[in-house]
Amino acid sequence: MGFQALDPIINETVQVIESSKEQILEIADNAQAEVDRVKAELLVVAQETLRNIKEVDQLTVLMHGARVRLMEVSRDFSSFTEEDIKASYENAQSLQIKLITAREQEKTLLFRREHVERSQKRLWMRSAGELPGKSTTALRSPWQT
Repeated sequence: MGFQALDPIINETVQVIESSKEQILEIADNAQAEVDRVKAELLVVAQETLRNIKEVDQLTVLMHGARVRLMEVSRDFSSFTEEDIKASYENAQSLQIKLITAREQEKTLLFRREHVERSQKRLWMRSAGELPGKSTTALRSPWQT
């Protein structure tokens, strides 16, 4: 078998290597896109969580004030009109519903944030483990100190 007979085999091998290289680059691009998407989602969830925590804090303060007002109205029932009493109860009830809703939203956001953080960590671990010739112990994740 001469060298000319090896040319088609070598050419086919080079084509397979080039094709594999393109596939690897495409996989790497897709992985990076997924990492970027998860980072962006984590940022959005973190901002929503922060906003929600502030809302819960504000509603808690308002609810405390409404309870104090309700105690005043209940303690000196005869000094207030029926409309004042009704308004105090309705305000306290409305704030209580808003506060319960905000706290439930807070739980949902915290769960979602934890889920996205786990996804990000899995992506990091998977990408670190798939690097050829790299020891995963040599790589540091953002969660390591």
